[in-house]
Amino acid sequence: GANNIANMAEKEEENEQANEQANEEEETEQAREKKKEEETEKDKETNKQREQQGKQEKEKERQEDLRKRREDVAFASLKAAIEELLGLDPRTPQSRQKKGASVATTHRYWALDFDACSIAFRLASSPSSLLEGREDEVPAFEIVKVTHRKTAGSERSSKA
Repeated sequence: GANNIANMAEKEEENEQANEQANEEEETEQAREKKKEEETEKDKETNKQREQQGKQEKEKERQEDLRKRREDVAFASLKAAIEELLGLDPRTPQSRQKKGASVATTHRYWALDFDACSIAFRLASSPSSLLEGREDEVPAFEIVKVTHRKTAGSERSSKA
């Protein structure tokens, strides 16, 4: 009888240990699952943040491209206008070579002033060809400097 009681107590103890071990494994498994869920949530949040950053970067790039295109169009328009103006020989009538006149222009540099900028340019043709009165050579001008003026607060008064 005492052996049976000892065996039963031993079996009960083994069962308790097995139950405790099973409970611990279950708790460990639950903790793993909870940790996995938390990591999944963190991953989702991180992915959302990355997506938002990606969208913001794409928007910045799009805005920068748009700004560059606008600048390119503005620059091309300004360049075309300046080239057209210089093609009209912007020198004063007194500075131009007149046919049959022996006196060539003494001025080599000119400036055009606008509200937003000033453009300095010079005669690029050789002075000897202008002195000789060669009609086949058209005066060429070269832009020396373009200065941008801030229009706010520094508006020029009209000379008219």
